[in-house]
Formats: sequence, structure tokens, C-alpha cells
Amino acid sequence: MLVIECKKVKFLSILIVGGFILLSTVVLADPKIIPDMRNDEPLSDLRSLLHTEKEWIKVHVAEFLIWENEYTDEVKNVFLEEERQFRNTPKYRIGIWRVLAQVAQTKQERWKWENKIVEVYSNPTSPDRPHAIETLAKLKHAAPGISPDWVRQIKDSVIDPFAIYRLWNAAYNQEVGMDSVRATCISLLATSIREERDELIPVISYVFRYLKPFEIADWDKIKTVAMGFQGDESVYANLLATAWLTVPDSAVGELQPIKNRLTVFLDEKIHLLQVFSAFAEKGGANELNQLIRIYTEISDRNLQEYDADVHAMAAYAIVKIKGRLIND
Repeated sequence: MLVIECKKVKFLSILIVGGFILLSTVVLADPKIIPDMRNDEPLSDLRSLLHTEKEWIKVHVAEFLIWENEYTDEVKNVFLEEERQFRNTPKYRIGIWRVLAQVAQTKQERWKWENKIVEVYSNPTSPDRPHAIETLAKLKHAAPGISPDWVRQIKDSVIDPFAIYRLWNAAYNQEVGMDSVRATCISLLATSIREERDELIPVISYVFRYLKPFEIADWDKIKTVAMGFQGDESVYANLLATAWLTVPDSAVGELQPIKNRLTVFLDEKIHLLQVFSAFAEKGGANELNQLIRIYTEISDRNLQEYDADVHAMAAYAIVKIKGRLIND
């Protein structure tokens, strides 16, 4: 399919599927041509990667398919087999149970997998406790033993990534809540910047993506840190992506400088996971153009620099943006 964009006007994309003509109207910007691509290529790639990749890349691919409600039965069957083989493998078992919780068809089935993760977290000797608490936060399952008093004193404690993941999880504790966690994370970000704790900054930044929505005043603090950061380039890319992902609707007009800086990494083909994460959730027609132009190279498994995680993230971003443009 060849799609021609016309600045600030509408166009009709015509796609013939099984003898039927499908029409969709999309508003795009900037006169460009989207290169031809089989409409289902990125989705087919995700399905293929589900079977060919291992461990955490396999987990990421499975989640992309689940979030798009594609091949969920196949995902479940693949990961039931993974669970049979690797249920005692620290770290990866957490990812397996995370996937199975998301494809569960009943509350009881979901609790079965979530409770396995809770058991790991609750065992102080488990080598994968950090993976467990992060996953429980992603699943919005409040972990035991995280109290409002603990949250209040965290700013006066020695902080590490594990503590930040526990704080994130507290957002789903009814006695703590999202607002308290969001405010505490903003304070911890300021402290980490001041103390040059570069190992904590990307963790806090990542957690922000799950603490939306932000008030303008709070988002301004994230934006200021992102735009002014002078440290490690990977941390810089992480912060820029977070600023884009967390922008309130009323501040969308302030995004362009952030977009400009983040897409520099696209041109340099570095830190692409951060770029594609932002594209997937917030990108529009222009970002879709950029993705499609480089997708053939990114998805070429014969290249020495091929990265399956980047390939999967790019495929997911294309599928996600296309769906958003059609639905909008």
C-alpha cells in the first residue's frame, strides 16, 4: 500500500483485503510518501519472534501481541510450555508468570500466576526479588508489607532500584495511592539529579511512565530535567522519552523541542528502544513515516548489528500507530 501525505489535509487510504475495499480517513502533516510495505509485515514479524526468540525478548514480544489483542491463544500456549520448562529458572520465571497473568481468562487464573510472583517477592533469599516487585507493579498488584509509613520515610533512606520499584508498587496500595507515590518520585528525581545518582535517574524516569496523569507543574519538572540533562546519553534518551510519554494534553504544544532531541537518536540509530517506546504510545503519521523508512534494515536478521529487541519494539510501534491513526 502506498500512502501519500498532504500537509494539513485529509486523504483516503485504500486497502483491498479479501476482495473488499476498506477506506480510512487520516489527518497527516508534512508532504511525504510512506514507502510500500505489506500491511501485516510487522505483525507477522512479532508472531515469528514469539517462536524464535528466548527469555526476555520472548516476554516483550508476547506482551506486544497481548496489548494489541493478537494471537493471544498462541501466546498462552507458548508460555504454558515455557512455564513447564523454566518454572524454576530465577528471573525468567517472573517474565513467564507475568505473561500468563495477562492472558488469564478468569480472576482466579490471574491470581494463580500473580501469587507465584508474590511468593518470590516475599522470600528475602530469592535472587529475583527485584524482578518480582517490578512485575507486580506492572500488573498493578499491591505487594504485602509496603506501608504508608515506609513511603513517608523513603526520602530519608538509602535508595536503590529495588526501593524505587517498591515505591512504584505502593501506588496500587489503597492506603498509599498514586498521588503520594508520584510526588515522592518527583522529589527523588530532584535528589538523584543533585547527587548525580545516574544509576537511579533512568529507573525513576521509567516509573514515571506508569504514574500518569501528571499536573502541568509536575510535568514541567520532568521536562526541565530532561531538556537540561548533561550526563550519560542513554539516561538522556530515557528522560526525553519519558517527557514525551507523560505530557499532559494541555501541554502538547510544548513537545516539539523534546521530539526534535529524541529523534536525533533515530538518525544515529542508537538508544532506539527509547525512541520507539515514545513512538508506540504517542507517535502519529510523521513518526510512522520514520519507522517504516528504516524498518527493512532494523528487521534484517542477517545484519551483524541486528537486535531482536529493537526489531520487536519497532514492529509493535508500527502496529500501534497504524491502529491509532485508523481509529482516530
